Amino acid sequence: MSVVSIYTSEDQYIDLGLMVDATVSFDGIASIHHSLNDSRVLRQIVKTCCVCNNAQVGHDNTLVGQSTDCALLSLGIKCGYFPETLSIKRLGETPFSSETKWMSVQVEDPEFSHPIHYIKGAPEIILSKCTTYMNQNQLFSIKDDFLFRFHSKISNFSSNGFRTLAVAYGDSSGDYIFLGLVMLADPIRPDIAKTLANFRSLGVECKILTGDSKETACSVAQSVVITDFLLKSVSGDQLRSASKLEMNKMISEAHLFYRITPVDKINIVKSLRKQGHVVAMAGDGVNDAIALRAAHVGISMGKFASDACKEAADVVLTDDNIKSLIWAVREGKTIFKNIQNFVRFQISSYCFGFTLS
Repeated sequence: MSVVSIYTSEDQYIDLGLMVDATVSFDGIASIHHSLNDSRVLRQIVKTCCVCNNAQVGHDNTLVGQSTDCALLSLGIKCGYFPETLSIKRLGETPFSSETKWMSVQVEDPEFSHPIHYIKGAPEIILSKCTTYMNQNQLFSIKDDFLFRFHSKISNFSSNGFRTLAVAYGDSSGDYIFLGLVMLADPIRPDIAKTLANFRSLGVECKILTGDSKETACSVAQSVVITDFLLKSVSGDQLRSASKLEMNKMISEAHLFYRITPVDKINIVKSLRKQGHVVAMAGDGVNDAIALRAAHVGISMGKFASDACKEAADVVLTDDNIKSLIWAVREGKTIFKNIQNFVRFQISSYCFGFTLS
């Protein structure tokens, strides 16, 4: 995953170029370096990406942490914002969660005479916490026309498959200054469409569960040519507001679930199990661990999954490639059919012998 573009509260759009091996092109970095000198808003956005972040630089100079944090920290480092040189002391943190969809850190920043909160998260959540925005070093009240413009941009970016984060800062938890949007992209494996088609041919029904917005989730489904996912999509809010009977029906019929929380994932797995399905659940985050345990088979990614996720899983994919499971499903079905044939043969032989006797 990497940052591909930034849209500031000053209506400035910066394209960081195409991704190459999950990094940003040098042309994009050159353009943002030039813009950093002219825009305080952009400098604050990049600083927020570094400060409101729990990723770290490892001993071998690789980034360690959640993929989103690593992408944001990578952007900051490439722009010259090294965490150890910012002279910023962290005082407290409100960690990101799938329920709240935002993260906040309180710091001592030499640029300010008092403690500052830097926040990032889902755009609709961050915008609801902001009362002003910055433009040309001045603060302006957020009004309906500003909200309409940014919500249109958010919808446009999300429909193109980008994960969109909003960033802001302020001196209190209820009065933040909006800075802008940061767009991230996580390239889809080129063979994923064929992999999902192979699963279907084996009788395995696939469902996508994501915390992303509907626009982003539908864009991903379109990119892997799965129209069923677009026709039958359900939000986490819809699941939580439905009766138990309605929820079970939605879970059975839908293929795409968006704005899903960890609790929603557990409920989906349990519902499918109660309906008689054999459920395998794949994930890589700490929040996926309980849902993995609730499934018949919990599957964890190997390279970038959290330790909690790996410990909760029954299977760990060391190559992070879900295609590896196709062979396992085929072998499992072959073994099951062989057992069935053996049992049928034994029963028929027993009945034949009993008849003769």
